[in-house]
Amino acid sequence: MDSHEEAAIAQNIVAFRAKKSYVSNFLYAMFSTEINKKKAERIVMGAVQPSIKVSQLINVNYAVTKNINEQSRIGSFFSELDHLITLHQRMPENSLKYT
Repeated sequence: MDSHEEAAIAQNIVAFRAKKSYVSNFLYAMFSTEINKKKAERIVMGAVQPSIKVSQLINVNYAVTKNINEQSRIGSFFSELDHLITLHQRMPENSLKYT
């Protein structure tokens, strides 16, 4: 789900914990892609509080690599990119002018 959206999964909050064969920041980046978010959105049950049944969520096929080196490199790239974006968003507007 979008990080700005408030939702509960099957009346409980469910957290993903990376197994040792997966890099957590890689999984975060992959679950944040539009393709993977749309896969989860397809199984959202509409109500006052949107929800997803865990039994449905675990059957969604997400596109992820099992290569731990590739996961580490991709995860680090997106973590650093997020950090740089945050830094640039904090910069005063007049400091972004180029000469």
